[in-house]
Amino acid sequence: MSEHKPKPGEITVWKNEKYEAGGNQPYASGKGIDLNGTPVKVALWIPKLDKISDRAFNVTIEPDNYLKQNKQTNTEEEPTDLPF
Repeated sequence: MSEHKPKPGEITVWKNEKYEAGGNQPYASGKGIDLNGTPVKVALWIPKLDKISDRAFNVTIEPDNYLKQNKQTNTEEEPTDLPF
């Protein structure tokens, strides 16, 4: 059986087993490919506001390698050949 490769625009989410109403965990999360072909992570949150329908979700999407990119860009290497 071959592994499924998602196409651009395909995202799959699963219900989070650790979800508790009012807690800090998303209701569901998953991964996929955005329309530009970039791997993304997705989280679905149930809003805590009474004004929003109980059938609505807040969605967060970020690049799948977001933490790796930030780690690499925030760390600077010290120069090995100092002039003094």
